[in-house]
Amino acid sequence: MITKDLYELTADFALLADIAADAESDPQTLADTLEGMEGDLEGKLENAARIIANMGGEIEALSAEIMRLQQRRASLEAAQSKIKTTMLACLDAAGTKKVKTPLFTISAVANGGKRPVRITGDVPEWLLVPQPAKPDTDGIRRLLESGEEFEWAYLEERGRHLRIS
Repeated sequence: MITKDLYELTADFALLADIAADAESDPQTLADTLEGMEGDLEGKLENAARIIANMGGEIEALSAEIMRLQQRRASLEAAQSKIKTTMLACLDAAGTKKVKTPLFTISAVANGGKRPVRITGDVPEWLLVPQPAKPDTDGIRRLLESGEEFEWAYLEERGRHLRIS
């Protein structure tokens, strides 16, 4: 059986539970196995209900473990981000962009991609994209990069991130 059982199951019903838990088994195999077991309908249904109860317990345990692991992941990601931010600040304080060690090359590099646009005021209607109406940041970016100036928008620096290779 997959988990610690709430109910003791006979060997036949343990087999039925294993077939049900097998992702590759089809419903007909499960139905044929249940039909081929000895006992009356009431007894078969009672034991099938026990299997469902056992699986319910396993589902609850898995859900709790998933939540625990998601919280652990978030904690590790936050810790990793804090360390990277501190390392980037150390490179800045040292006035260098790259440090080579026997194991790693640590570099402060510019982020790639499109430069972020910060909207600080009302955007003219002709630069709003329809449904829902929101600023056309790609269009605004193209105009700003071509030399246009607006009091309500400007290009920001791309930012940087830490690369460890």
